[in-house]
Amino acid sequence: MSLLEKWKDNLQNLRGNALNEYIKGYYKKEENAYARILGEKNPEISGIVSELAEKFGMEDYEFAAFMDGIAESVDPSIDAEQLGPETEVCATVDWARLYKNMHKAKADWLYNLPEWEGIFDEEKRRDLLFEYRREGQAVRENTVGRNDPCTCGSGKKYKKCCGKS
Repeated sequence: MSLLEKWKDNLQNLRGNALNEYIKGYYKKEENAYARILGEKNPEISGIVSELAEKFGMEDYEFAAFMDGIAESVDPSIDAEQLGPETEVCATVDWARLYKNMHKAKADWLYNLPEWEGIFDEEKRRDLLFEYRREGQAVRENTVGRNDPCTCGSGKKYKKCCGKS
Protein backbone atom coordinates (compact mmCIF):
# COMPACT_ATOMS: atom_id res chain seq x y z
CA MET A 1 0.00 0.00 0.00
CA SER A 2 1.42 3.37 -1.02
CA LEU A 3 1.58 6.28 1.38
CA LEU A 4 -1.06 8.17 -0.58
CA GLU A 5 -3.42 5.18 -0.34
CA LYS A 6 -2.76 5.11 3.41
CA TRP A 7 -3.70 8.82 3.52
CA LYS A 8 -6.94 8.17 1.64
CA ASP A 9 -7.81 5.17 3.86
CA ASN A 10 -7.15 7.27 6.94
CA LEU A 11 -9.58 9.93 5.69
CA GLN A 12 -12.25 7.36 4.83
CA ASN A 13 -12.09 5.88 8.33
CA LEU A 14 -12.80 9.23 9.99
CA ARG A 15 -16.31 10.62 10.35
CA GLY A 16 -17.98 13.88 11.40
CA ASN A 17 -16.10 16.05 13.86
CA ALA A 18 -13.09 13.75 13.93
CA LEU A 19 -12.66 14.23 10.17
CA ASN A 20 -13.10 18.00 10.44
CA GLU A 21 -10.55 18.25 13.25
CA TYR A 22 -8.08 16.07 11.37
CA ILE A 23 -8.43 18.15 8.18
CA LYS A 24 -7.96 21.39 10.17
CA GLY A 25 -4.82 19.94 11.71
CA TYR A 26 -3.53 18.85 8.31
CA TYR A 27 -4.19 22.29 6.81
CA LYS A 28 -2.19 23.84 9.66
CA LYS A 29 0.71 21.46 8.98
CA GLU A 30 0.46 22.24 5.27
CA GLU A 31 0.50 25.97 6.00
CA ASN A 32 3.58 25.56 8.21
CA ALA A 33 5.34 23.51 5.51
CA TYR A 34 4.68 26.14 2.85
CA ALA A 35 5.72 28.92 5.25
CA ARG A 36 8.99 27.08 5.87
CA ILE A 37 9.65 26.44 2.16
CA LEU A 38 8.86 30.05 1.25
CA GLY A 39 10.75 31.43 4.25
CA GLU A 40 13.91 29.53 3.33
CA LYS A 41 13.57 30.85 -0.26
CA ASN A 42 15.06 27.57 -1.43
CA PRO A 43 13.03 26.04 -4.26
CA GLU A 44 14.66 22.62 -3.79
CA ILE A 45 12.72 19.89 -2.01
CA SER A 46 15.05 16.94 -1.71
CA GLY A 47 15.59 14.04 0.62
CA ILE A 48 14.00 10.80 1.75
CA VAL A 49 10.23 10.99 2.28
CA SER A 50 10.33 9.91 5.95
CA GLU A 51 13.03 12.49 6.75
CA LEU A 52 11.22 15.26 4.87
CA ALA A 53 7.98 14.37 6.68
CA GLU A 54 9.77 14.69 10.01
CA LYS A 55 11.37 17.98 8.92
CA PHE A 56 7.93 19.44 8.13
CA GLY A 57 6.24 17.97 11.23
CA MET A 58 4.06 15.49 9.34
CA GLU A 59 3.47 11.77 9.20
CA ASP A 60 4.95 10.16 6.10
CA TYR A 61 1.50 9.62 4.56
CA GLU A 62 0.60 13.27 5.23
CA PHE A 63 3.78 14.32 3.46
CA ALA A 64 2.75 12.13 0.49
CA ALA A 65 -0.57 14.03 0.41
CA PHE A 66 1.37 17.30 0.61
CA MET A 67 3.53 16.22 -2.35
CA ASP A 68 0.38 15.22 -4.24
CA GLY A 69 -0.91 18.76 -3.73
CA ILE A 70 2.32 20.45 -4.81
CA ALA A 71 3.02 18.00 -7.69
CA GLU A 72 1.82 20.38 -10.44
CA SER A 73 4.05 23.15 -9.10
CA VAL A 74 7.37 21.31 -9.13
CA ASP A 75 9.82 20.15 -11.78
CA PRO A 76 10.01 17.30 -12.43
CA SER A 77 6.40 16.52 -11.56
CA ILE A 78 6.05 13.97 -8.79
CA ASP A 79 3.76 10.95 -8.88
CA ALA A 80 2.62 10.83 -5.26
CA GLU A 81 1.10 7.37 -5.82
CA GLN A 82 4.64 5.98 -6.10
CA LEU A 83 5.97 7.51 -2.87
CA GLY A 84 7.09 5.19 -0.09
CA PRO A 85 8.80 6.00 3.23
CA GLU A 86 12.25 5.38 1.75
CA THR A 87 11.63 7.06 -1.61
CA GLU A 88 14.15 9.72 -2.61
CA VAL A 89 12.49 13.00 -3.61
CA CYS A 90 14.26 15.68 -5.62
CA ALA A 91 12.14 18.48 -7.05
CA THR A 92 12.35 22.20 -7.70
CA VAL A 93 9.40 24.45 -6.88
CA ASP A 94 8.26 26.82 -9.63
CA TRP A 95 7.21 29.77 -7.44
CA ALA A 96 4.91 31.35 -10.05
CA ARG A 97 3.11 28.07 -10.77
CA LEU A 98 2.77 27.40 -7.05
CA TYR A 99 1.22 30.82 -6.44
CA LYS A 100 -1.27 30.33 -9.28
CA ASN A 101 -2.13 26.80 -8.13
CA MET A 102 -2.84 28.09 -4.63
CA HIS A 103 -5.34 30.49 -6.17
CA LYS A 104 -6.76 27.67 -8.28
CA ALA A 105 -7.28 25.62 -5.09
CA LYS A 106 -8.89 28.69 -3.47
CA ALA A 107 -6.47 28.27 -0.55
CA ASP A 108 -6.42 31.85 0.71
CA TRP A 109 -4.58 30.78 3.88
CA LEU A 110 -1.69 29.75 1.59
CA TYR A 111 -1.52 32.46 -1.06
CA ASN A 112 -1.82 35.13 1.65
CA LEU A 113 1.15 33.84 3.65
CA PRO A 114 3.45 36.74 4.59
CA GLU A 115 6.44 34.67 3.39
CA TRP A 116 5.36 35.35 -0.21
CA GLU A 117 6.66 38.91 0.24
CA GLY A 118 10.19 37.47 0.26
CA ILE A 119 9.57 35.68 -3.05
CA PHE A 120 7.48 38.17 -5.06
CA ASP A 121 6.71 41.83 -4.49
CA GLU A 122 3.09 43.02 -4.37
CA GLU A 123 3.06 44.01 -8.05
CA LYS A 124 4.37 40.62 -9.22
CA ARG A 125 1.77 38.77 -7.11
CA ARG A 126 -0.94 40.98 -8.61
CA ASP A 127 0.38 40.19 -12.12
CA LEU A 128 0.37 36.45 -11.37
CA LEU A 129 -3.19 36.67 -10.08
CA PHE A 130 -4.20 38.53 -13.25
CA GLU A 131 -2.50 35.83 -15.40
CA TYR A 132 -4.27 33.08 -13.44
CA ARG A 133 -7.66 34.72 -13.91
CA ARG A 134 -7.01 35.36 -17.60
CA GLU A 135 -6.02 31.71 -18.15
CA GLY A 136 -9.39 30.62 -16.78
CA GLN A 137 -11.48 32.88 -19.01
CA ALA A 138 -13.36 31.30 -21.87
CA VAL A 139 -13.06 33.19 -25.13
CA ARG A 140 -16.09 33.02 -27.38
CA GLU A 141 -15.54 33.03 -31.09
CA ASN A 142 -17.79 35.16 -33.25
CA THR A 143 -20.14 32.85 -35.07
CA VAL A 144 -22.34 33.59 -38.02
CA GLY A 145 -26.04 33.43 -37.24
CA ARG A 146 -28.52 31.93 -39.70
CA ASN A 147 -30.05 35.30 -40.54
CA ASP A 148 -26.76 37.24 -40.74
CA PRO A 149 -25.38 38.31 -44.12
CA CYS A 150 -23.23 35.59 -45.65
CA THR A 151 -19.49 35.93 -45.10
CA CYS A 152 -18.76 35.29 -48.78
CA GLY A 153 -20.10 38.76 -49.66
CA SER A 154 -22.99 37.64 -51.89
CA GLY A 155 -25.49 39.78 -49.99
CA LYS A 156 -27.72 36.77 -49.29
CA LYS A 157 -28.58 35.54 -45.83
CA TYR A 158 -26.14 32.92 -44.57
CA LYS A 159 -28.91 30.28 -44.40
CA LYS A 160 -29.72 30.77 -48.11
CA CYS A 161 -26.07 30.82 -49.25
CA CYS A 162 -23.06 29.12 -47.64
CA GLY A 163 -25.06 27.88 -44.64
CA LYS A 164 -27.31 25.82 -46.89
CA SER A 165 -26.23 22.22 -46.49
